[in-house]
Amino acid sequence: MLSKNVLFKFTAMLFAAVMLLGLPASIYAAQPDTWQPNRPPAGMGSVVFITHIGKGGGLTIDLEGTTYQVPDKANGVPGRLQINLAPGNYTFSAEALGLITSHSVEVVAGQVTGISFSGTDPQLVVHNTSDVDGATTRSYRFTDLAVWFDNLTNQAR
Repeated sequence: MLSKNVLFKFTAMLFAAVMLLGLPASIYAAQPDTWQPNRPPAGMGSVVFITHIGKGGGLTIDLEGTTYQVPDKANGVPGRLQINLAPGNYTFSAEALGLITSHSVEVVAGQVTGISFSGTDPQLVVHNTSDVDGATTRSYRFTDLAVWFDNLTNQAR
């Protein structure tokens, strides 16, 4: 009877230790993304630069000669930088992970435009495709940052 009691206590203590040690790790789990863009001031438009690059990707934006640093993606939440601008067309270049891309964006009064970036180290295979029969496989490498534009106006608060 004594050995069952000792085994039970040992198991209970082991379970408690595992729970206590696992708790701090749960703090670093992916956090819910509750971010919302702000409405631009009257007569202005807004651009939100969004990076889906983590691990020190370091997205740098050069917008008409002014340089901005967008915070890295962390805990599954994209990094974002919102800038209010007068209406008009703006050119920008973005650099991350040694990849550079240039685009232009039209800023419209009262509108929030999201510009998202993704990419990876160009030395790594990031996408594989194969024919229907699976006989031929092709690998593609990023040679540029993937960029997409979204209208975020309806999400603004």
